[in-house]
Amino acid sequence: MNAFTTQLSKAAALLLMVTACVSARADNPKRLFNVRKATRTALVPKVKSAVTPTPLNAPANRVSIDERDILVDEDFSSFTAGTNDEPDTLNYLASSYYEPGIYIDPSLTKDGTWGGDFVHSAGGAAYLKTPNPMVAAVLMTPLGDYSGEITVKCKVKAMPGWIEMGEDETGEPQYGKLTGSGFYIYAGKGGFTSSEYANTDMQQYYNTRLYENKGWTEITVTFNNYDADNDGYICFLTNGAVLIDDVEVTTKATFIATPKIVGITDFQADNFTVEWQPVRKAYNYYIDLFKKVYTSDTDGVFFEDFENFTPQEGWTVTSNEVSDSEGMDGTKGLVMHNGDTISTPENGATYKTGDFYLKFVTPIDPKESLALLNIDVLTNTGWKNIGYYYVMAFTDGDVVKLADEMEGLADNYMAFRLRPMGLAEGEYIVVDNIDITTNRPSKLERVMGENSLNGSDYGADSNYDFYDMTDDCYQTSYTFTDLDPETEYYYGIRAHYVKIFSTPVNHHALGVCAPETLLATDIDSRGSFTANWNPAPKAMGYTVNMYCVTEVEEDNPDFILLDETFDKVDAGVTSATDWRSPEMLGNYDDTRLDQYTTLPGWVGVGNTLAEGMLGCEESYSMFTEIVTPEFYVGNDDELKIYVKAYGNADDILMLEVDGVDFYIQFEPAADGTGYIDGLCSIPVTSDNIQVHMSTYNYGAFMLDEIRFMQAVKKGDIVKTLVNKVETDAKTTSYTFNNLADYGFDTYGYSVTSYFEYEGKSTTSAPSNMVVVNLVTGDSHVSTGVEETVAEGDVREVARYSLNGCKLAAPQKGINIIRMSDGTTRKVLVK
Repeated sequence: MNAFTTQLSKAAALLLMVTACVSARADNPKRLFNVRKATRTALVPKVKSAVTPTPLNAPANRVSIDERDILVDEDFSSFTAGTNDEPDTLNYLASSYYEPGIYIDPSLTKDGTWGGDFVHSAGGAAYLKTPNPMVAAVLMTPLGDYSGEITVKCKVKAMPGWIEMGEDETGEPQYGKLTGSGFYIYAGKGGFTSSEYANTDMQQYYNTRLYENKGWTEITVTFNNYDADNDGYICFLTNGAVLIDDVEVTTKATFIATPKIVGITDFQADNFTVEWQPVRKAYNYYIDLFKKVYTSDTDGVFFEDFENFTPQEGWTVTSNEVSDSEGMDGTKGLVMHNGDTISTPENGATYKTGDFYLKFVTPIDPKESLALLNIDVLTNTGWKNIGYYYVMAFTDGDVVKLADEMEGLADNYMAFRLRPMGLAEGEYIVVDNIDITTNRPSKLERVMGENSLNGSDYGADSNYDFYDMTDDCYQTSYTFTDLDPETEYYYGIRAHYVKIFSTPVNHHALGVCAPETLLATDIDSRGSFTANWNPAPKAMGYTVNMYCVTEVEEDNPDFILLDETFDKVDAGVTSATDWRSPEMLGNYDDTRLDQYTTLPGWVGVGNTLAEGMLGCEESYSMFTEIVTPEFYVGNDDELKIYVKAYGNADDILMLEVDGVDFYIQFEPAADGTGYIDGLCSIPVTSDNIQVHMSTYNYGAFMLDEIRFMQAVKKGDIVKTLVNKVETDAKTTSYTFNNLADYGFDTYGYSVTSYFEYEGKSTTSAPSNMVVVNLVTGDSHVSTGVEETVAEGDVREVARYSLNGCKLAAPQKGINIIRMSDGTTRKVLVK
């Protein structure tokens, strides 16, 4: 057997930041809603790295409100290899393609772990050099909270060099000399592998162009960063070659950012627990709780046709010009020019539909116009732009149906705003017949807690109104108790520093509790039992998960969790015997593959068959894949995988687990094809996973065998999901039959509740599992594997940071700890 290793795949090239738009075509203007977005560099780390990332080490100055806190002060004096004139280009300090990975050795920097791509040492400076203009070289500060009024200072120098500009007709690379380098600075969040910009007031990023003969340039950028995410960072990026030195990032507390909500960590019938990330400057946190009270029994409706030009209360219109005949069906309509806006009303509910008539009037050929109509939407944190229409497609007038044309409008936003821009002289748009439906109008009423304060003396709903407050800055979770199980609640967390409070932001406590599981009945040794449970408040339905259950009898480093050899794909199923000429199933949507596998739950798209094998066809028009059943991996933090597969010699087998892609290269075979026959291991951070399998180049592949193994100890519980049944809200039992086919004596079941509210849905955590022994006829409620391990034996087996990086030791901030009983705990390390 050949051993091999897995690596994370690069999902896409590292492209420079661009604003997405759709070019107007003079021959055929199209009506199209364009999503306003920007793409930027997203790095992917290698699976294994010698570096354990540590966060930004920047203790907050909570004494003075006027002085600046220093977050980063780095002179790269430990980057001793190479010189400014001749950087060490033979070795990387950080690379997403090559060793050592994206993390820079923290011994080379002052505070925390820097990251990047195509970073080299240059004798006391960092050298960023792109291989070609379409790939970015990147340097990123340690992860941490970069909220507040931020000032970034650095020295940058453009360097000479050659870069790959493309290929000639023979495929040979063509090179060009750098005449200058673009240089960008932006604030990101979500970790180095994310593609999210932080919410700032600097138009996403700062950029300039530097030239070799300009020498060192001192750059200073100041902006407000409103996101206090603990996985934020400052990014420096180039599409050429630059030296960067003397990086300083400071902040001033002109405001304090709103805490990043981690989410509801526990939802019960009469209580729920919310958790948030700490804000660097916070003294403590103020807790708010509201309940939704409906002000109407029916859905809300807004309509405006501008016939009398008296917009109803709540409408905001900056234009006072009305056309007598250019509205819908020749009626009146509102005329809008550059700079005009119209905002629709709020009634405490989210919108369901938003229609309006739009007409574009221009004295020139409309195909030559690039005028836009921006669409802004109102969220719980304020207005944001989500896209635009090219208005040249509306010269004849037409009705815009936002809920149909704009993904995500329904049930997500509380108002919308129209803003034309780019109109040339003599051009204008006409808006008419704005027709809106909303969910039931409502208002939020403050709920007063045991420790609450009504600060009415300070003004209505002042900063001093609160449900409760934390004792200090280290408490970053709170449990609301004694709640009405049938009421919808909204909560908010406000950071407090001196006399400054963060902006209130209310979040819906959307949730439903798990039902209480009851003992099984009608247990039949021939292969059946009935699962039972009590109803849960608000539940609109239930999902019953049934497992094959094994209690481990002795320690085993290679316990088999799932083993599939596809023996059911025999001559009675297919006449194809050669993996290179398989039978096409023609399943171009998600399809259950149970008839070809030992255990049920396998799903696939675009699949193929050959005796003893299951695969996917080559396709560039759709995504083909094979997906395993969900199975339990909570007994260890490593999963071993044996794969025997066939494909193209230049292709890569992709294994996607919990949103992370791992790849395995097909080895060249004697006949020119490719094969995989070996064992690898990958880290796992979830208790239950499904593995999605496809190929990097969209090529055909066949699985001959795949086996998943994990280290277990005596007494560990191993469970494999083999059936999943959905019931309605009135059904509180379900009978499973034909269990003898699975070949197990012991089974288990857990139940989750389902709840939907105003277009959004949620499911509960699983209930306690009931273990059923068909041989003895016994059943008992299990709260997990802790019943098989004495309390004193429960131990920590792995520790992770909030962004999922495994930690070698406790790290300041929130740590996620996996225990030997299969549970996970979140702790704050001070």
